[in-house]
Amino acid sequence: MLCSSMDRRRFLVSSAAAVSIASAHGIAFAAAPTSAMLIVAPEKVGPTVPADFLGLSYEKMQLADPAFFSANNKGLVGLFKTLGPASLRLGGRTSEFSWWKATAETTQPERQITPRSATSEPVPELRYAVTLQAIQSLAGFLDATRWSCIYGLNLGTGTVEENVAEAEYVASRLGKHLDFFQLGNEVDLYGRHLRDADAWTVEAFVEEWIQQARAIHRRAPGVRFGLPDIAWNPEWFHRIAELLATEKDLPKIAALTHHYYFVGPPSNPTATIPLMLGPDQRIETTAEAVHDAAMSLKTRYRMTEGNSCYDGGKPGLSDTFASALWVADYLLKLALLGYSGANIHGGNSAAIAAALGGKLPGEEIASENESHPRPFYAPIAENNGTYAAQPVFDGMLLAATLTNCTLCECHFDIDLPECSAYAAFGSWNSVRVVLINKSDRDLSLRIKGCSGVYVFRLAGASLSATATQRKKPWEPGLAEHYTTSNGIPPTFLLPRYSAAFVNTNLVGLGRVTGG
Repeated sequence: MLCSSMDRRRFLVSSAAAVSIASAHGIAFAAAPTSAMLIVAPEKVGPTVPADFLGLSYEKMQLADPAFFSANNKGLVGLFKTLGPASLRLGGRTSEFSWWKATAETTQPERQITPRSATSEPVPELRYAVTLQAIQSLAGFLDATRWSCIYGLNLGTGTVEENVAEAEYVASRLGKHLDFFQLGNEVDLYGRHLRDADAWTVEAFVEEWIQQARAIHRRAPGVRFGLPDIAWNPEWFHRIAELLATEKDLPKIAALTHHYYFVGPPSNPTATIPLMLGPDQRIETTAEAVHDAAMSLKTRYRMTEGNSCYDGGKPGLSDTFASALWVADYLLKLALLGYSGANIHGGNSAAIAAALGGKLPGEEIASENESHPRPFYAPIAENNGTYAAQPVFDGMLLAATLTNCTLCECHFDIDLPECSAYAAFGSWNSVRVVLINKSDRDLSLRIKGCSGVYVFRLAGASLSATATQRKKPWEPGLAEHYTTSNGIPPTFLLPRYSAAFVNTNLVGLGRVTGG
Protein backbone atom coordinates (compact mmCIF):
# COMPACT_ATOMS: atom_id res chain seq x y z
CA MET A 1 0.00 0.00 0.00
CA LEU A 2 1.15 3.52 -0.74
CA CYS A 3 -0.45 5.12 2.32
CA SER A 4 -0.28 2.68 5.21
CA SER A 5 -2.28 4.95 7.54
CA MET A 6 -5.40 4.91 5.39
CA ASP A 7 -7.44 3.03 2.86
CA ARG A 8 -5.93 4.45 -0.35
CA ARG A 9 -8.73 3.34 -2.64
CA ARG A 10 -11.30 4.93 -0.40
CA PHE A 11 -9.08 7.99 -0.14
CA LEU A 12 -8.99 8.41 -3.91
CA VAL A 13 -12.58 9.49 -4.49
CA SER A 14 -12.87 9.24 -8.32
CA SER A 15 -13.10 12.46 -10.37
CA ALA A 16 -15.28 15.29 -11.54
CA ALA A 17 -15.31 18.73 -13.14
CA ALA A 18 -17.75 21.36 -14.35
CA VAL A 19 -18.67 24.45 -16.29
CA SER A 20 -19.92 27.33 -14.20
CA ILE A 21 -22.15 28.57 -11.47
CA ALA A 22 -25.65 28.22 -12.81
CA SER A 23 -26.96 31.40 -11.24
CA ALA A 24 -23.99 33.41 -12.48
CA HIS A 25 -24.23 32.25 -16.06
CA GLY A 26 -27.94 31.82 -16.58
CA ILE A 27 -27.79 28.06 -17.00
CA ALA A 28 -31.05 26.45 -15.92
CA PHE A 29 -30.83 23.22 -13.98
CA ALA A 30 -31.97 20.28 -16.10
CA ALA A 31 -32.91 18.50 -12.89
CA ALA A 32 -32.73 19.12 -9.19
CA PRO A 33 -29.13 19.03 -7.92
CA THR A 34 -27.93 15.77 -6.41
CA SER A 35 -27.47 16.19 -2.66
CA ALA A 36 -24.38 14.75 -0.98
CA MET A 37 -22.38 15.08 2.21
CA LEU A 38 -18.58 15.14 2.22
CA ILE A 39 -17.11 13.43 5.26
CA VAL A 40 -13.60 14.52 6.18
CA ALA A 41 -11.43 12.49 8.57
CA PRO A 42 -8.36 14.57 9.53
CA GLU A 43 -7.23 11.88 11.96
CA LYS A 44 -6.66 9.52 9.00
CA VAL A 45 -3.51 11.10 7.71
CA GLY A 46 -2.06 10.75 4.22
CA PRO A 47 1.08 12.15 2.58
CA THR A 48 2.29 15.70 3.07
CA VAL A 49 2.38 17.61 -0.21
CA PRO A 50 5.83 19.23 -0.55
CA ALA A 51 6.05 22.97 -1.09
CA ASP A 52 7.76 22.30 -4.45
CA PHE A 53 5.32 19.58 -5.50
CA LEU A 54 4.19 21.54 -8.56
CA GLY A 55 6.49 22.16 -11.46
CA LEU A 56 6.84 22.97 -15.12
CA SER A 57 8.91 21.07 -17.66
CA TYR A 58 10.64 22.69 -20.63
CA GLU A 59 12.81 21.47 -23.43
CA LYS A 60 16.47 22.04 -22.63
CA MET A 61 16.72 23.71 -26.03
CA GLN A 62 15.11 26.80 -24.45
CA LEU A 63 18.63 27.49 -23.10
CA ALA A 64 19.79 28.16 -26.66
CA ASP A 65 18.24 31.59 -26.07
CA PRO A 66 19.84 32.95 -22.86
CA ALA A 67 17.21 35.69 -22.70
CA PHE A 68 14.35 33.21 -22.19
CA PHE A 69 15.11 31.97 -18.67
CA SER A 70 16.35 35.33 -17.47
CA ALA A 71 15.44 37.63 -14.60
CA ASN A 72 14.85 40.29 -17.26
CA ASN A 73 12.06 38.23 -18.85
CA LYS A 74 9.51 39.90 -16.58
CA GLY A 75 6.37 38.37 -18.09
CA LEU A 76 7.60 34.82 -17.57
CA VAL A 77 9.02 35.61 -14.14
CA GLY A 78 5.64 36.96 -13.04
CA LEU A 79 3.72 33.85 -14.06
CA PHE A 80 6.27 31.56 -12.44
CA LYS A 81 5.99 33.52 -9.20
CA THR A 82 2.20 33.15 -9.35
CA LEU A 83 2.57 29.37 -9.44
CA GLY A 84 5.60 28.93 -7.22
CA PRO A 85 7.95 28.49 -5.54
CA ALA A 86 8.04 25.31 -7.57
CA SER A 87 10.26 23.11 -9.75
CA LEU A 88 11.59 23.86 -13.24
CA ARG A 89 12.69 20.77 -15.13
CA LEU A 90 14.91 21.22 -18.19
CA GLY A 91 15.16 18.14 -20.38
CA GLY A 92 12.96 16.61 -23.05
CA ARG A 93 14.03 15.04 -26.31
CA THR A 94 16.16 18.04 -27.27
CA SER A 95 18.37 17.48 -24.21
CA GLU A 96 19.99 14.59 -26.11
CA PHE A 97 21.30 16.95 -28.80
CA SER A 98 22.84 19.76 -26.75
CA TRP A 99 26.55 20.48 -26.43
CA TRP A 100 28.44 22.41 -23.79
CA LYS A 101 30.19 25.55 -25.00
CA ALA A 102 32.58 26.13 -22.10
CA THR A 103 34.41 29.05 -23.71
CA ALA A 104 33.95 31.36 -26.67
CA GLU A 105 36.55 29.27 -28.49
CA THR A 106 34.89 25.90 -27.83
CA THR A 107 33.73 24.34 -31.09
CA GLN A 108 30.88 21.96 -31.67
CA PRO A 109 32.03 18.39 -31.00
CA GLU A 110 31.70 15.66 -33.55
CA ARG A 111 28.64 13.51 -33.05
CA GLN A 112 27.67 10.21 -34.59
CA ILE A 113 24.42 10.74 -36.50
CA THR A 114 22.04 7.86 -35.94
CA PRO A 115 18.86 7.28 -37.94
CA ARG A 116 15.51 7.83 -36.24
CA SER A 117 12.61 5.42 -36.32
CA ALA A 118 9.79 7.98 -36.19
CA THR A 119 9.21 11.40 -37.74
CA SER A 120 8.11 12.74 -34.34
CA GLU A 121 11.66 12.46 -33.00
CA PRO A 122 14.29 15.21 -33.36
CA VAL A 123 16.10 15.21 -36.68
CA PRO A 124 19.46 13.45 -36.22
CA GLU A 125 21.37 16.58 -37.29
CA LEU A 126 19.89 18.72 -34.48
CA ARG A 127 22.60 20.49 -32.47
CA TYR A 128 22.57 23.55 -30.21
CA ALA A 129 24.99 25.03 -27.71
CA VAL A 130 24.44 25.68 -24.01
CA THR A 131 26.66 28.58 -23.00
CA LEU A 132 27.99 30.09 -19.80
CA GLN A 133 25.69 33.05 -20.39
CA ALA A 134 22.65 30.76 -20.59
CA ILE A 135 23.47 29.21 -17.20
CA GLN A 136 24.18 32.61 -15.65
CA SER A 137 20.81 33.87 -16.91
CA LEU A 138 19.11 30.72 -15.62
CA ALA A 139 20.61 31.31 -12.17
CA GLY A 140 19.19 34.84 -12.18
CA PHE A 141 15.79 33.55 -13.26
CA LEU A 142 15.72 31.00 -10.43
CA ASP A 143 16.75 33.69 -7.95
CA ALA A 144 13.93 35.95 -9.17
CA THR A 145 11.26 33.23 -9.05
CA ARG A 146 12.59 31.24 -6.05
CA TRP A 147 12.20 28.04 -8.07
CA SER A 148 14.42 24.97 -7.97
CA CYS A 149 15.77 23.23 -11.07
CA ILE A 150 16.00 19.66 -12.33
CA TYR A 151 18.73 19.88 -14.95
CA GLY A 152 18.98 17.39 -17.82
CA LEU A 153 22.36 16.27 -19.13
CA ASN A 154 23.02 14.73 -22.53
CA LEU A 155 23.38 10.99 -22.07
CA GLY A 156 22.11 10.28 -25.57
CA THR A 157 24.91 11.81 -27.67
CA GLY A 158 27.19 13.49 -25.13
CA THR A 159 30.41 12.19 -23.58
CA VAL A 160 31.40 11.73 -19.97
CA GLU A 161 33.93 14.55 -20.21
CA GLU A 162 31.40 17.01 -21.68
CA ASN A 163 28.73 16.19 -19.10
CA VAL A 164 31.20 16.47 -16.22
CA ALA A 165 32.31 19.93 -17.36
CA GLU A 166 28.73 21.13 -17.88
CA ALA A 167 27.51 19.70 -14.58
CA GLU A 168 30.35 21.22 -12.62
CA TYR A 169 29.60 24.70 -13.93
CA VAL A 170 25.83 24.34 -13.58
CA ALA A 171 26.20 23.20 -9.96
CA SER A 172 28.50 26.10 -9.13
CA ARG A 173 26.17 28.73 -10.62
CA LEU A 174 22.75 27.36 -9.63
CA GLY A 175 23.85 26.50 -6.09
CA LYS A 176 20.88 26.01 -3.76
CA HIS A 177 18.46 26.18 -6.69
CA LEU A 178 19.81 22.94 -8.21
CA ASP A 179 17.54 20.09 -7.13
CA PHE A 180 19.18 17.26 -9.06
CA PHE A 181 20.72 16.24 -12.37
CA GLN A 182 18.92 13.96 -14.79
CA LEU A 183 21.07 11.86 -17.11
CA GLY A 184 19.06 11.01 -20.22
CA ASN A 185 15.48 11.47 -21.34
CA GLU A 186 13.05 8.59 -21.94
CA VAL A 187 15.91 6.12 -21.83
CA ASP A 188 13.55 3.18 -22.30
CA LEU A 189 13.11 4.43 -25.89
CA TYR A 190 16.82 4.81 -26.73
CA GLY A 191 16.64 1.73 -28.92
CA ARG A 192 14.56 3.74 -31.41
CA HIS A 193 17.26 6.20 -32.38
CA LEU A 194 20.15 6.63 -29.90
CA ARG A 195 21.41 3.09 -29.23
CA ASP A 196 21.51 -0.31 -30.88
CA ALA A 197 18.02 -1.68 -30.26
CA ASP A 198 19.31 -5.23 -29.84
CA ALA A 199 21.91 -4.26 -27.23
CA TRP A 200 19.99 -1.63 -25.27
CA THR A 201 18.73 -2.99 -21.95
CA VAL A 202 18.11 -1.80 -18.41
CA GLU A 203 21.52 -3.22 -17.54
CA ALA A 204 23.20 -1.22 -20.31
CA PHE A 205 21.56 1.97 -19.10
CA VAL A 206 22.53 1.44 -15.46
CA GLU A 207 26.14 0.78 -16.46
CA GLU A 208 26.30 4.07 -18.42
CA TRP A 209 24.46 5.96 -15.71
CA ILE A 210 26.78 4.81 -12.92
CA GLN A 211 29.88 5.71 -14.95
CA GLN A 212 28.67 9.24 -15.66
CA ALA A 213 27.09 9.92 -12.26
CA ARG A 214 30.24 8.90 -10.42
CA ALA A 215 32.43 11.01 -12.68
CA ILE A 216 30.20 14.06 -12.15
CA HIS A 217 30.05 13.49 -8.41
CA ARG A 218 33.84 13.43 -8.15
CA ARG A 219 34.00 16.92 -9.66
CA ALA A 220 30.83 18.26 -8.02
CA PRO A 221 30.51 16.57 -4.62
CA GLY A 222 27.13 16.85 -3.00
CA VAL A 223 25.04 16.98 -6.18
CA ARG A 224 22.11 14.60 -6.47
CA PHE A 225 20.70 12.62 -9.38
CA GLY A 226 17.35 11.43 -10.65
CA LEU A 227 16.75 8.39 -12.83
CA PRO A 228 15.64 6.79 -15.14
CA ASP A 229 13.18 9.36 -16.60
CA ILE A 230 11.43 6.65 -18.59
CA ALA A 231 8.64 7.31 -21.07
CA TRP A 232 6.25 4.55 -20.08
CA ASN A 233 7.73 1.15 -19.12
CA PRO A 234 7.28 0.73 -15.34
CA GLU A 235 9.05 -2.64 -15.40
CA TRP A 236 12.32 -0.70 -15.53
CA PHE A 237 11.90 0.46 -11.94
CA HIS A 238 12.11 -2.98 -10.32
CA ARG A 239 15.19 -3.99 -12.29
CA ILE A 240 16.96 -0.66 -11.67
CA ALA A 241 16.36 -1.03 -7.94
CA GLU A 242 17.83 -4.55 -8.04
CA LEU A 243 20.93 -3.44 -9.93
CA LEU A 244 21.63 -0.37 -7.81
CA ALA A 245 21.15 -2.32 -4.58
CA THR A 246 24.36 -4.23 -5.34
CA GLU A 247 26.44 -1.08 -5.88
CA LYS A 248 28.42 0.70 -3.20
CA ASP A 249 29.32 4.38 -2.89
CA LEU A 250 26.66 5.56 -5.31
CA PRO A 251 25.98 9.28 -5.64
CA LYS A 252 22.85 10.45 -3.85
CA ILE A 253 19.66 9.49 -5.70
CA ALA A 254 17.11 12.27 -5.23
CA ALA A 255 14.20 10.58 -6.99
CA LEU A 256 13.05 7.88 -9.36
CA THR A 257 11.43 9.61 -12.31
CA HIS A 258 9.09 8.94 -15.19
CA HIS A 259 6.84 10.66 -17.73
CA TYR A 260 3.09 10.50 -18.26
CA TYR A 261 0.80 11.59 -21.09
CA PHE A 262 -2.84 10.68 -20.91
CA VAL A 263 -3.31 10.11 -24.63
CA GLY A 264 -1.83 10.74 -28.05
CA PRO A 265 -0.86 11.49 -30.68
CA PRO A 266 -3.01 14.50 -31.73
CA SER A 267 -4.36 12.56 -34.71
CA ASN A 268 -5.80 9.87 -32.43
CA PRO A 269 -9.60 10.06 -32.94
CA THR A 270 -10.24 8.70 -29.45
CA ALA A 271 -8.37 11.64 -27.89
CA THR A 272 -11.52 13.43 -26.76
CA ILE A 273 -12.68 15.44 -23.77
CA PRO A 274 -14.93 12.65 -22.39
CA LEU A 275 -12.00 10.22 -22.54
CA MET A 276 -9.65 12.72 -20.87
CA LEU A 277 -12.08 13.27 -18.01
CA GLY A 278 -12.40 9.54 -17.41
CA PRO A 279 -10.23 7.20 -15.34
CA ASP A 280 -6.79 5.87 -16.29
CA GLN A 281 -5.60 2.75 -14.50
CA ARG A 282 -2.03 3.40 -15.67
CA ILE A 283 -1.68 6.07 -12.99
CA GLU A 284 -1.99 3.63 -10.12
CA THR A 285 -0.14 0.83 -11.92
CA THR A 286 2.88 3.06 -12.50
CA ALA A 287 2.63 4.48 -8.98
CA GLU A 288 2.78 0.99 -7.46
CA ALA A 289 5.92 0.13 -9.44
CA VAL A 290 7.82 3.35 -8.80
CA HIS A 291 6.79 3.45 -5.14
CA ASP A 292 8.10 -0.03 -4.44
CA ALA A 293 11.40 0.66 -6.20
CA ALA A 294 11.81 4.02 -4.49
CA MET A 295 11.19 2.52 -1.06
CA SER A 296 13.84 -0.13 -1.65
CA LEU A 297 16.34 2.59 -2.57
CA LYS A 298 15.16 4.86 0.27
CA THR A 299 14.36 7.72 -2.06
CA ARG A 300 11.40 9.66 -3.47
CA TYR A 301 9.61 9.51 -6.82
CA ARG A 302 8.48 12.23 -9.21
CA MET A 303 6.65 12.60 -12.52
CA THR A 304 9.06 14.87 -14.40
CA GLU A 305 7.31 15.37 -17.75
CA GLY A 306 3.65 15.03 -18.61
CA ASN A 307 0.55 16.56 -20.08
CA SER A 308 -2.77 15.62 -21.65
CA CYS A 309 -1.68 14.61 -25.18
CA TYR A 310 1.87 13.80 -26.27
CA ASP A 311 3.54 15.31 -29.32
CA GLY A 312 2.69 18.90 -28.52
CA GLY A 313 -0.96 18.53 -27.51
CA LYS A 314 -4.20 18.38 -29.45
CA PRO A 315 -6.14 21.54 -30.36
CA GLY A 316 -9.64 21.48 -28.89
CA LEU A 317 -8.50 19.12 -26.14
CA SER A 318 -5.22 20.18 -24.54
CA ASP A 319 -6.02 23.92 -24.60
CA THR A 320 -9.57 23.73 -23.22
CA PHE A 321 -11.15 24.29 -19.83
CA ALA A 322 -11.51 20.51 -19.60
CA SER A 323 -7.72 20.30 -19.44
CA ALA A 324 -7.77 22.50 -16.32
CA LEU A 325 -10.07 20.03 -14.60
CA TRP A 326 -8.01 17.09 -15.83
CA VAL A 327 -4.66 18.44 -14.64
CA ALA A 328 -5.93 19.47 -11.19
CA ASP A 329 -7.38 16.01 -10.65
CA TYR A 330 -4.26 14.26 -11.99
CA LEU A 331 -1.85 16.29 -9.86
CA LEU A 332 -3.77 15.71 -6.66
CA LYS A 333 -4.08 12.00 -7.42
CA LEU A 334 -0.28 11.87 -7.63
CA ALA A 335 -0.02 13.70 -4.32
CA LEU A 336 -2.29 11.09 -2.72
CA LEU A 337 -0.16 8.35 -4.19
CA GLY A 338 2.92 9.73 -2.44
CA TYR A 339 4.69 11.48 -5.30
CA SER A 340 7.15 14.20 -4.34
CA GLY A 341 6.04 16.27 -7.31
CA ALA A 342 5.03 16.58 -10.95
CA ASN A 343 6.27 18.76 -13.82
CA ILE A 344 3.79 19.64 -16.56
CA HIS A 345 5.45 20.01 -19.97
CA GLY A 346 5.29 23.12 -22.10
CA GLY A 347 7.53 25.75 -23.65
CA ASN A 348 7.60 27.76 -26.81
CA SER A 349 6.55 26.33 -30.15
CA ALA A 350 10.05 26.37 -31.66
CA ALA A 351 11.57 24.18 -28.95
CA ILE A 352 8.67 21.73 -28.90
CA ALA A 353 8.64 21.52 -32.70
CA ALA A 354 12.39 20.77 -32.68
CA ALA A 355 11.73 17.92 -30.25
CA LEU A 356 9.14 16.53 -32.67
CA GLY A 357 11.12 16.60 -35.89
CA GLY A 358 10.47 20.22 -36.89
CA LYS A 359 6.70 20.65 -36.64
CA LEU A 360 3.76 20.38 -34.27
CA PRO A 361 1.60 17.41 -35.36
CA GLY A 362 -1.49 19.16 -34.01
CA GLU A 363 -1.20 21.78 -36.76
CA GLU A 364 -2.59 19.24 -39.23
CA ILE A 365 -5.94 19.18 -37.44
CA ALA A 366 -6.11 22.77 -36.15
CA SER A 367 -8.79 24.94 -37.70
CA GLU A 368 -7.65 28.18 -39.31
CA ASN A 369 -10.72 29.91 -37.89
CA GLU A 370 -9.86 29.08 -34.27
CA SER A 371 -7.28 30.57 -31.95
CA HIS A 372 -5.00 28.10 -30.18
CA PRO A 373 -1.78 28.45 -28.19
CA ARG A 374 1.38 26.91 -29.60
CA PRO A 375 2.21 24.29 -28.45
CA PHE A 376 -1.38 23.30 -27.84
CA TYR A 377 -0.78 21.92 -24.34
CA ALA A 378 1.29 24.84 -23.04
CA PRO A 379 0.50 25.92 -19.46
CA ILE A 380 2.07 29.26 -20.40
CA ALA A 381 1.71 30.39 -24.00
CA GLU A 382 4.18 32.77 -25.64
CA ASN A 383 3.40 35.09 -28.51
CA ASN A 384 6.15 37.48 -29.61
CA GLY A 385 7.55 37.83 -26.11
CA THR A 386 4.15 38.12 -24.41
CA TYR A 387 3.15 35.38 -22.00
CA ALA A 388 -0.38 34.26 -21.09
CA ALA A 389 -1.63 31.62 -18.66
CA GLN A 390 -3.68 28.88 -20.29
CA PRO A 391 -6.38 26.63 -18.74
CA VAL A 392 -3.79 24.03 -17.70
CA PHE A 393 -2.04 26.74 -15.68
CA ASP A 394 -5.28 27.54 -13.85
CA GLY A 395 -5.78 23.87 -13.07
CA MET A 396 -2.29 23.78 -11.60
CA LEU A 397 -3.16 26.80 -9.45
CA LEU A 398 -6.15 24.90 -8.09
CA ALA A 399 -3.90 21.96 -7.13
CA ALA A 400 -1.42 24.41 -5.57
CA THR A 401 -3.93 25.26 -2.84
CA LEU A 402 -3.04 21.98 -1.13
CA THR A 403 0.76 22.20 -1.36
CA ASN A 404 2.64 22.36 1.92
CA CYS A 405 -0.35 20.63 3.55
CA THR A 406 -0.98 17.16 4.92
CA LEU A 407 -3.65 15.22 3.08
CA CYS A 408 -6.32 13.36 4.98
CA GLU A 409 -9.08 10.94 4.12
CA CYS A 410 -12.41 12.16 2.80
CA HIS A 411 -15.34 10.57 0.99
CA PHE A 412 -18.90 11.28 -0.08
CA ASP A 413 -21.85 9.62 1.62
CA ILE A 414 -23.21 8.50 -1.76
CA ASP A 415 -21.57 7.04 -4.85
CA LEU A 416 -20.25 9.86 -7.08
CA PRO A 417 -17.86 8.12 -9.48
CA GLU A 418 -17.28 11.27 -11.54
CA CYS A 419 -16.46 13.53 -8.60
CA SER A 420 -13.14 13.95 -6.85
CA ALA A 421 -12.60 15.31 -3.36
CA TYR A 422 -9.23 16.05 -1.78
CA ALA A 423 -8.86 17.33 1.79
CA ALA A 424 -5.82 18.60 3.68
CA PHE A 425 -4.84 20.49 6.79
CA GLY A 426 -1.90 22.71 7.70
CA SER A 427 -0.79 24.85 10.60
CA TRP A 428 -4.12 26.68 10.65
CA ASN A 429 -7.27 25.58 12.46
CA SER A 430 -9.06 24.67 9.23
CA VAL A 431 -9.33 22.03 6.57
CA ARG A 432 -8.90 22.80 2.90
CA VAL A 433 -10.86 20.87 0.30
CA VAL A 434 -10.60 20.72 -3.50
CA LEU A 435 -13.73 19.47 -5.27
CA ILE A 436 -13.86 18.56 -8.96
CA ASN A 437 -17.18 17.72 -10.61
CA LYS A 438 -16.68 16.09 -14.01
CA SER A 439 -20.24 14.83 -14.21
CA ASP A 440 -23.20 16.24 -16.13
CA ARG A 441 -25.21 16.84 -12.95
CA ASP A 442 -25.12 19.69 -10.45
CA LEU A 443 -24.30 18.87 -6.85
CA SER A 444 -25.71 20.32 -3.67
CA LEU A 445 -22.99 19.72 -1.09
CA ARG A 446 -22.46 19.94 2.63
CA ILE A 447 -19.28 19.15 4.59
CA LYS A 448 -20.01 17.23 7.75
CA GLY A 449 -19.15 19.09 10.93
CA CYS A 450 -18.31 22.44 9.36
CA SER A 451 -19.64 25.70 10.70
CA GLY A 452 -18.83 27.78 7.64
CA VAL A 453 -17.21 27.55 4.22
CA TYR A 454 -15.47 29.93 1.85
CA VAL A 455 -15.88 28.71 -1.73
CA PHE A 456 -13.59 29.78 -4.58
CA ARG A 457 -14.73 28.70 -8.05
CA LEU A 458 -12.88 27.51 -11.13
CA ALA A 459 -15.23 27.51 -14.10
CA GLY A 460 -15.48 27.86 -17.86
CA ALA A 461 -18.17 28.80 -20.35
CA SER A 462 -18.01 25.19 -21.56
CA LEU A 463 -15.67 22.23 -21.40
CA SER A 464 -14.28 23.20 -24.81
CA ALA A 465 -13.77 26.86 -23.87
CA THR A 466 -10.19 28.03 -24.20
CA ALA A 467 -10.32 30.24 -21.12
CA THR A 468 -11.32 29.87 -17.50
CA GLN A 469 -13.49 32.25 -15.52
CA ARG A 470 -11.17 33.19 -12.68
CA LYS A 471 -10.03 36.75 -12.20
CA LYS A 472 -7.19 36.18 -9.74
CA PRO A 473 -5.88 33.10 -7.92
CA TRP A 474 -8.15 32.51 -4.94
CA GLU A 475 -8.28 36.12 -3.75
CA PRO A 476 -10.32 36.37 -0.51
CA GLY A 477 -12.67 38.99 -1.95
CA LEU A 478 -13.80 36.53 -4.61
CA ALA A 479 -14.98 33.88 -2.14
CA GLU A 480 -18.60 32.93 -1.53
CA HIS A 481 -19.23 32.62 2.20
CA TYR A 482 -21.79 30.20 3.63
CA THR A 483 -22.47 29.74 7.36
CA THR A 484 -24.25 27.20 9.51
CA SER A 485 -27.91 27.52 10.40
CA ASN A 486 -29.27 25.90 13.56
CA GLY A 487 -26.17 23.74 13.76
CA ILE A 488 -26.67 22.29 10.28
CA PRO A 489 -23.62 22.50 7.96
CA PRO A 490 -24.15 25.06 5.18
CA THR A 491 -25.15 23.92 1.70
CA PHE A 492 -23.37 25.14 -1.43
CA LEU A 493 -23.60 24.24 -5.09
CA LEU A 494 -20.94 22.59 -7.21
CA PRO A 495 -22.30 22.88 -10.76
CA ARG A 496 -21.64 20.28 -13.41
CA TYR A 497 -18.24 20.48 -15.08
CA SER A 498 -16.69 22.81 -12.53
CA ALA A 499 -14.27 22.80 -9.61
CA ALA A 500 -13.86 24.63 -6.33
CA PHE A 501 -11.38 25.27 -3.57
CA VAL A 502 -13.16 25.30 -0.21
CA ASN A 503 -11.67 26.63 3.02
CA THR A 504 -13.65 25.59 6.08
CA ASN A 505 -13.53 25.33 9.83
CA LEU A 506 -14.53 21.90 11.06
CA VAL A 507 -15.76 21.14 14.54
CA GLY A 508 -15.94 17.92 16.53
CA LEU A 509 -13.58 16.01 14.22
CA GLY A 510 -10.60 15.48 16.46
CA ARG A 511 -7.38 16.47 14.78
CA VAL A 512 -7.76 19.65 12.70
CA THR A 513 -4.28 21.10 13.01
CA GLY A 514 -0.91 19.88 11.97
CA GLY A 515 2.29 20.84 10.24
